[in-house]
Amino acid sequence: MNFLNHHIVSPGPPWEAVTAAAAALQHIDHYPAANCEPALSDLVDFLAGPQAAAGGSSDAAVANLKSRTMLGNGASELIDLGINFVSFPCSVLK
Repeated sequence: MNFLNHHIVSPGPPWEAVTAAAAALQHIDHYPAANCEPALSDLVDFLAGPQAAAGGSSDAAVANLKSRTMLGNGASELIDLGINFVSFPCSVLK
């Protein structure tokens, strides 16, 4: 068998792709906040209902709802929740 050894030299990515990537990078300036604010507060206000917006629900009830609400952007939150679940005694979770 005769094998031909072809060396193909790539000129690099297309200029249009480099330009598009550089333009997109200009809009990446932060990662979402770890505490998910203000989305968390907005969601809790929505879940608490119109009476909470009008001052009908107690601050303690809204704070309790907020403490039990979890937002995130991926599996890392579920992994963290699982680790915290097995790390603390069950009496803390009750």
